[in-house]
Amino acid sequence: MNLALEDNFMQIRSNKVGSAHHSKVQSCYEWADALFIAVVILVLAFSFCLRIVSVSGPSMQPNLFSSDKVLLTYFGTSLQCGDVIVIEHTNSREPIIKRVVATGGQTVDIHAGIVSVNGQALDESAYLVKGIKTEQEGTNVHYPLTVPEGKIFVLGDNRSISLDSRSSEIGLIDQKDVLGKAQLVLFPFSHFGKIKG
Repeated sequence: MNLALEDNFMQIRSNKVGSAHHSKVQSCYEWADALFIAVVILVLAFSFCLRIVSVSGPSMQPNLFSSDKVLLTYFGTSLQCGDVIVIEHTNSREPIIKRVVATGGQTVDIHAGIVSVNGQALDESAYLVKGIKTEQEGTNVHYPLTVPEGKIFVLGDNRSISLDSRSSEIGLIDQKDVLGKAQLVLFPFSHFGKIKG
C-alpha cells in the first residue's frame, strides 16, 4: 500500500512540474505575441499617422528651438490659423516648420506690424512674445494678398529673422507639400510639451 501511495504522489508531482513548465512556456508565447502586435502597431502608426522631425534653425523661437524633436500627425488634418506645420519645400534641403496664418480664400494684410486676416487683426498672444511686430520691410510680397485655394500663407514665430511667406523665396505653400501638423515637443525633455497655438 505504501508503494501505491508513493506512485500516486510521484505522478501528481510530475503532473504539477509538467503543468508549471507548460504554463511558463505558454506565458512566454503570450508575451511574445503581445510584443509582436505592439511593434506592428507602432510601425503602422509611424508609417501612416505619426512622424518625428527635428527643428532646424531659429525661425520658430521662442516656441521651438533648433534640434528640438517634434511629433507630427498627418492623417487628413484640416489646417487652421495658428497650427504649426512642417513643410517639404523645394527651396530647402530639409523640411521647414512654420505657423499657418491663412488658408485658401482668405486675405492676409500686414500693416504697422499687425497681421490681419479677412480684415480682422490676429490675436497671436498665445505664441508670440509681447511686443513682437510683423514687419514687411525687406520682403517682396505685396499686401493685401488673397491666398489661392490649395495654398497656405505661413509665418515663423521669430518674425524678425524668419524666411516665410512674406518672401517669394518661400512664398505661398502648396497644401500637398505639408508633411503634417506639429503637435508635441518630444526632446529635449526640458522643452517637452504641447506646442503653443
